[in-house]
Amino acid sequence: MSSLSQIHRLSQHVIHHIAAGEVIEKPVSVVKELIENAVDAQATRIEVEILQGGRERITVSDNGHGIERKSIPLMFERYATSKFKDIEDFHKLKSLGFRGEALFSIMTAADVTVMTRSYREQEGTWVRTHNGKVEEVRPIGCRIGMTIMIDRLFGRFPVRQQALESKKDLQQIKHLITQYALTYPQIGFVLKHNSSLLLSYFEQEEPVDRIAKTWQVTHGEVFELSATEDDWRFTTWIAHPQVFATHKQHQLIVVNERPVEMPALHQAIDQSLHTFRHAGRQPRYVFLLEVSPQLIDVNVHPQKLSVTLAQQDRILAGITQRLQQALSQLLPQDLRYTGQDLFQTELAESVRESLPLFLAGPYMQLNNMFIMTPTQSGFLLVDQHAADERLWYNALLNDVQLLNDIEKKITQECREELADDVYQHSFDDEINARIATIACHQAIRAGQHLTESEMSQLVRSTLDGGSETLVCPHGRPTHITVSQHQLETVFRRK
Repeated sequence: MSSLSQIHRLSQHVIHHIAAGEVIEKPVSVVKELIENAVDAQATRIEVEILQGGRERITVSDNGHGIERKSIPLMFERYATSKFKDIEDFHKLKSLGFRGEALFSIMTAADVTVMTRSYREQEGTWVRTHNGKVEEVRPIGCRIGMTIMIDRLFGRFPVRQQALESKKDLQQIKHLITQYALTYPQIGFVLKHNSSLLLSYFEQEEPVDRIAKTWQVTHGEVFELSATEDDWRFTTWIAHPQVFATHKQHQLIVVNERPVEMPALHQAIDQSLHTFRHAGRQPRYVFLLEVSPQLIDVNVHPQKLSVTLAQQDRILAGITQRLQQALSQLLPQDLRYTGQDLFQTELAESVRESLPLFLAGPYMQLNNMFIMTPTQSGFLLVDQHAADERLWYNALLNDVQLLNDIEKKITQECREELADDVYQHSFDDEINARIATIACHQAIRAGQHLTESEMSQLVRSTLDGGSETLVCPHGRPTHITVSQHQLETVFRRK
């Protein structure tokens, strides 16, 4: 603990090794750096207060071990850090911060006020910077830990300041703090904006308690899985498939206690969960991966957002295999989505029967919304909008030219909806969201009258699609079959 409270200069050799890059791009970058410093300082409580989306002020307070007064002169120097000393330390790095650029970069972008007191000292130190320079340092009475106030971010850079978007910046900060709260359930987190409380997490919470609270689900809707190999292990919490989300914001990957972006691992997890996913629904998970320090390189991005794994293919293959095995053992088979349980009655599974669909008509519409037609032993109900929407979606996925032609015809209202949809749901692959929305706008509407020929063609196309047309792109069923046996049971004739 004591070594982390003493700051020292890095050697030129280490400085040259650290990749250059801009650290502070927007308010969320500031909050990220300061939270990481607080975590490295072994804080058990971190409070963040924002004014005007971070444009006016960002205040981050923690109860960590603080900075000793003798280290204050180095606190704002570039490439000065308490996290490591030499290049060999990269191979056993455990701290979140290590570049020695955060406070220097923040000072160049805003005015900074610091109040800090080391656990070794009886009084604290007050530091104020202005125009990128330290202007005043004096003793002050304060509690152990650190409070940093960032005023008028990018005030000396009008173009960058005007580019700030308070609402969007606040959403990003809220999402960031949620990620760190899920990564460190032992730390309490608070977020306030313009004096209004937005987030609050208590210290020393159980991971499942914090996850369920964040996802707004019950404990019974969260499953915990884990696996261990020689040089890696994972623990993950996955939501019940019935409470999967419409976006990917509830997907978090943490590698060696560091929240990161790792598309290859996201893909491996998605592949493991493939048979439990409804169309248009996204899994919710917190995935904690621990690997041997010798297998990981965290120095691949100026903001430390990404990591590189040695032997990544081997590790991901192992994770996929162990995750699929665990899911098969934990989740019952009836959670695998097959579309067979859409007709809600008191029937037992043993009396479910597959329905031979020899369709000969006639076809009729119910409220110009559903298509009904008799079958050999019962009847078929089709949601005309959901079915046609899925047919369009499937066609668009396989016809780039058709997609381009349709995009030219969509209205401004649809374009605004597309832009909003992509932003709100944070799709990694935006084209899926765009195709789903375009398909929705092109499809037959609920309330639209159809001729018998149009109904026949839609029904047959839907059934011919098999499992590829069970649900619309948003996860709603396209059709259900009702057997004579089911009808007789519902009406108590059996």
